[in-house]
Amino acid sequence: TDMLVHNWQYSNWINLNANFVLIKQETGLFLLHVKRFQEIYLREQLKNMPLPFASRNLLVPISIAISNDLDKLEASFELFAEIGITLSWLTENTLLIRTIPLITPNLDLKGFILKVLSYKIQDITKQVILQELINHSSIDTLAISDIEKEKWGDYLAKKNNVCNNYLKALTIETLELFFHA
Repeated sequence: TDMLVHNWQYSNWINLNANFVLIKQETGLFLLHVKRFQEIYLREQLKNMPLPFASRNLLVPISIAISNDLDKLEASFELFAEIGITLSWLTENTLLIRTIPLITPNLDLKGFILKVLSYKIQDITKQVILQELINHSSIDTLAISDIEKEKWGDYLAKKNNVCNNYLKALTIETLELFFHA
């Protein structure tokens, strides 16, 4: 755990693929599982954010055809609004999404809405919606901004340990196992 006591902000990030980033530090190399890290990071960010979440208007609203569960969706409009998603009806069976939360710019909106609708109406709670928001958020490793890397670096420094779930220190032994497996 002592090997992570340094400044993650000035690390070198190398995108390996959509799931992994190699982080080069003075103390060694680390493999970051981006999706796992993002889920934990996003969960913590959401936990500390006041409601309603900040949102941004979509230049072109997104429409989704909804063939069933219309009453269930209508009953959930207020919960969606709390997390920064403004919904309205374009037609009787077409949902219009006008805003999305700032914190989840790469949200799979259709998958998210349809998954929430798969729950029984009494089970659609703020906690369920937040969990599905996390599950349907993605990050493009090639599009991670320097600002986002800095935020992630601050978070990694705050945690100050290697978590087997999303961050792995690469040792000679680990690399030998990887290349000779």
